[in-house]
Amino acid sequence: MHSLRRTSRHVERVATAALLALAAACARKSESAAPAAAASSPLDVVTRGIDSTITLGAWLRSHPSDTVRSDEPEAATSSGRRCRSARGSVVIAGRTMRRSAVFYISDPPPGEALPADTTRLADRMCSLGSVWLESSDTTSAEALALEDSLARMLSDALGASVNSADISGMGTGLWTQPRTWRGGRSVVVLGGKRERSSLTDILVAYAHNSGLDRGVWKEDLEGDTLAASANAEMLATVDSAIDRAELPALGKELKLVAERLRHAGEDDTIRTASIDSALVRIALMVRDSLVSLEPARRAAALLAADYIMNATAGRLPLDSISAGANFYRQLSAAGVSYDDDPLGGGREYNRQWLEAAYNTDSLGATGREAFVTLLSQGWAIHGTCRDGSDQFARVIEHGEAALRRGWNDPMIHIYVATAYRDIVTMALGADESGYVDSTRFTPQLPSARVNAIAHYRAALAGLANRLDRRAAWRAGMAVLLSRLHTLRYYCIYD
Repeated sequence: MHSLRRTSRHVERVATAALLALAAACARKSESAAPAAAASSPLDVVTRGIDSTITLGAWLRSHPSDTVRSDEPEAATSSGRRCRSARGSVVIAGRTMRRSAVFYISDPPPGEALPADTTRLADRMCSLGSVWLESSDTTSAEALALEDSLARMLSDALGASVNSADISGMGTGLWTQPRTWRGGRSVVVLGGKRERSSLTDILVAYAHNSGLDRGVWKEDLEGDTLAASANAEMLATVDSAIDRAELPALGKELKLVAERLRHAGEDDTIRTASIDSALVRIALMVRDSLVSLEPARRAAALLAADYIMNATAGRLPLDSISAGANFYRQLSAAGVSYDDDPLGGGREYNRQWLEAAYNTDSLGATGREAFVTLLSQGWAIHGTCRDGSDQFARVIEHGEAALRRGWNDPMIHIYVATAYRDIVTMALGADESGYVDSTRFTPQLPSARVNAIAHYRAALAGLANRLDRRAAWRAGMAVLLSRLHTLRYYCIYD
């Protein structure tokens, strides 16, 4: 093995040329900057780091022979802000290596307004996040020698490396002999991807805002904050519904569970023996004590009970012998309904109480709250796609009808926009599921795109929470840039 890693002056010269090529791909530049090849040191790509102010348009002016693509290296697909990649090539050790400069949708501007001018949008709104060099498949001694030479030069500039691939992304955990250097605003990872008897050398430099960092990064923090905000809003809705229901006994049990949800730590178990007992008592009271109530109070009680049950016992094990199975039998006997999910090995609470709350008071305060929740989950209460696959159609139908009635809630616009975005995704054949016939949706593509953007714009005009606006802005930009992700309102159970 050691004989494969001997170097020569020729290989050292090739390594220097490789780093010069890497510097040309990654070194800091602006639209008016000198070409990266003029950098004073081939290690500038590491010491200066990836410059996230470089737009796709600026990159193409410096690399006019690159081709723009909508795909990227497999390991770079983890970010939800992917935009485009610019692909070129460099020659290292007599081998042509593919170079992919991966660009991400930039952060939204102040006010989170979607751009009115969409001309060459990707050139203006997508910023550099990472640069990848990938060799063709090889097992040659020269490639291994080059890998060692590059590693030594990087260590001279940045210090000792860590013997791991400090990067997230599909397949990165299987890279062979990975090494990582951290410096300034970038991370550099060197490794190999082995498939059967072939080897692909991979060298990537990425910025911390690219979504490739293994550590905590901004989008994770934003997602956690939004989840915490949504939980707080749900509990506030429960408190309000309890007050409207005016049922002291039921309210006491609901508040007991709500307090557990409100104060439990991230790693705490929500359900305890006392919480399970309270949930069974809640179910019995919903079954036995609401029939004689006037509609508005009955709807409020149903809504509060549904939110609490979904948050604490929304999924139970499918087996018949565990403690969870015994708890399921108690809830089922008390009138709580679940759907079996054999593929997932569990049972899903089917939210019939939520549907009942809406039907009981469809035009009142409780009905509106239930309506928005039903819309958020595709106007479906059952698991395993029992309400059908085309949830997007139901969301558009119910959502636009509510907007015509004057229910101008920005979240209604968000859910309707998402449903139209699903149509755009399916029309472009971009869902990657293999279950959708894109030709079914092709005729709807132009109008679906227009409607999705119109609803995102309307939502942005009304959303108060800045993180909600940022998420809506990014979703709207994804539609404008045809960078679409997982379908939300097309149900597939397989």
